[in-house]
Amino acid sequence: MTDSIAVTDWASVSTADLESRLAKSLRLTVDAIAETGEIWAELRRRRPDYPAPGTGLGRLLPLIASGELAPEAVVAFLGRLGLLLAMAGVPLHRQRELAAGSVVRAVDVDGAIVTTSLDRLPHACVSRLFSRGTELTTDEQRLAFRSRSTREKSRKYKVKINRHERTLSIGRSTVSIDEVRAAMSEAAGRTGSIDPVRHSETSGKTAVARLTDDERDRLHAAVKAAGIDEGEWMRQAVLAWL
Repeated sequence: MTDSIAVTDWASVSTADLESRLAKSLRLTVDAIAETGEIWAELRRRRPDYPAPGTGLGRLLPLIASGELAPEAVVAFLGRLGLLLAMAGVPLHRQRELAAGSVVRAVDVDGAIVTTSLDRLPHACVSRLFSRGTELTTDEQRLAFRSRSTREKSRKYKVKINRHERTLSIGRSTVSIDEVRAAMSEAAGRTGSIDPVRHSETSGKTAVARLTDDERDRLHAAVKAAGIDEGEWMRQAVLAWL
C-alpha cells in the first residue's frame, strides 16, 4: 500500500495505522502553525507596520509569535477563538497540558464547581477561569464573578424623554409617560406623595388632608417659598388654629 490512499480506502486501514497517521498530521499542523508564527514575527521585525491577517488563524499570529499562545492549543481548540484569546499568556506548558486533555476546576453559572476537560467547558465558565494570563482558582473565580456582578449592579442608566411620542426610556427599556404617571399616582395613594411617611422621633399622630388640585398647587408654592417640607408647613398651619 502506498502512502497516498484514496478516500474510499480508509475503511481498510487498521485503527492503529489511522491513529499513527492522525498523530503525524497533527504534529505537522502544530509545526506549521509554529513556523507561521515565526515567519510573521520576522516579517514584523523587518517592517514593524506589517499587518496580521484579520481573520481565522491570522488573528492569533501575534500571540503565537510572541510565545503567549501554544500552537498545540490552537490545534486542540480550533474554532473556539474566545477560548484561545482567554488562555493567551497562561504558561505554555500548562496550555499544552490542557490541549492534551488535562482537566480544570471551574465555577459554573450556578456557583457549583465542575471538573472537566477544557474542550467541554461552557464559554461562560471560560470567561471566569482565565484572567490576564493566569488560571484562577475556584475561590478567585467566585471573587471575580462577585466583583463583576457588583459593577453591573452599580451601572448608571441614561434617562431619555420623547415628548413627541410621550415615552420615557431608561437604558433599553421604554414605557409611556401616561403609564409612569398612573403608577406614581397609585403609589402616592391618599397622601399625594410616593415618599414613605416619616414619623417624628417624638410621639405623635399623623394627619392626612384631602386637597383639591388648586389647593395642592398653592400648598406647593407656599412650601417652596418658606423653604420647609410639606409636613412641617401643615403642622405649623394646624398649630396656628389651635
